[in-house]
Amino acid sequence: MTAKKELRMLINATHLESRVAIVENGVLQDLHIESIERNRLRGNIYKGTVVRVEPAIQACFVDFGGDRNGFLALNDITPQWWKKSAEGKKRPRIEEIISAGMHLIVQCTREPEGNKGAALTTSISLPGRYVVFLPDTEHNGGISKKIDDADERKRLKSVLTKLGPKMKGHSLIIRTVGIGQTKTELERDLGYLLRFWSRIRDAFKRASRPGALFLEQDVVVRSVRDYFTPDMDEVLIDNPKAFECVTAYADAAMPRQKTRFKLYKGRQPLLANAR
Repeated sequence: MTAKKELRMLINATHLESRVAIVENGVLQDLHIESIERNRLRGNIYKGTVVRVEPAIQACFVDFGGDRNGFLALNDITPQWWKKSAEGKKRPRIEEIISAGMHLIVQCTREPEGNKGAALTTSISLPGRYVVFLPDTEHNGGISKKIDDADERKRLKSVLTKLGPKMKGHSLIIRTVGIGQTKTELERDLGYLLRFWSRIRDAFKRASRPGALFLEQDVVVRSVRDYFTPDMDEVLIDNPKAFECVTAYADAAMPRQKTRFKLYKGRQPLLANAR
């Protein structure tokens, strides 16, 4: 008789880094170590106000509530933000589509460096467990290139087609971890991200000044999002604050799995010697 496989995720979170181990029957299978990034901007979503348009470089500078204005290039401004007078133009110049004082939803794609401010885009992407949600775009979705099995790609394309009516002008990319997932699971992930995007839009409308609308999930929550699989028996987390964040995420994104997340109360930190 084949012994039952026991699969666990162990998360050791400190103020400096997060260590995530995948353990099968007591044997380490995978280990991920990530440093905690203080004041991380990349991935965050903000309400921004255009401060200055620079036709010479076909870009503009945007106040998004940071220490310095962000840089937004023409190619990173999607059509839904264009002025009505520019709609339908194939190659408009930046001064034709945008002007100082306009409010935008922007996402940071590159951290500030030296004298350069953060790079911004209005092409928003929101990663879920199995999919990446691309609001207000219908042309950049599909299947991760890392999924190379022809039959699985065909099946997932069929699922994408069935999800089409729910996307309402948006798009999806199915991530590598979406392999083998049912339409129900992918639909649940999409539903969570649609609600999340709706809250971001509402916050944008309510905000009276530039500032954060969404902060990218901390390293521990991102680890759960990226590495947790339904066949795991339990997830042990040794930091109470991290546990609280993870269970809040699980409650919203995968409520059926919430009971598998447990706070570790042993004397020794999990993975204390892992490197």
